Amino acid sequence: MPEGATSAISAILVDDEQLARDELAFLLKDFADVEIVATGKNGLEAVRLIEDLEKKGGPFFGRVVILATAHPAKFLEIVSEVTGATPEIPANIQKALKLPKQAVRVPNDLKALEDFLRGSFSGR
Repeated sequence: MPEGATSAISAILVDDEQLARDELAFLLKDFADVEIVATGKNGLEAVRLIEDLEKKGGPFFGRVVILATAHPAKFLEIVSEVTGATPEIPANIQKALKLPKQAVRVPNDLKALEDFLRGSFSGR
């Protein structure tokens, strides 16, 4: 283990939402063999965090696990900067990217969300 690490698995939590990072940290707290060594807001920040950890204690534990929940096209600029390559964007995503962007505020309430979804999709 690199200098300063105290557990078998050192984790960097990365998500653009603080709430998601907090929830994952909460879920991992009961695993004694997991230590959260850093958190980041995006992939580029994660790469920089790994580089910083490597400078402090050698290779980042010799292993990297990456969990992704979105297509690289969603973060095209960051993916291109981090990898040095531009991912191929599937035709259906290219089509979706050309659609006008929309946002609807829904109260932070399950019932309100259910009502919104039912109302939006009831005629389809």
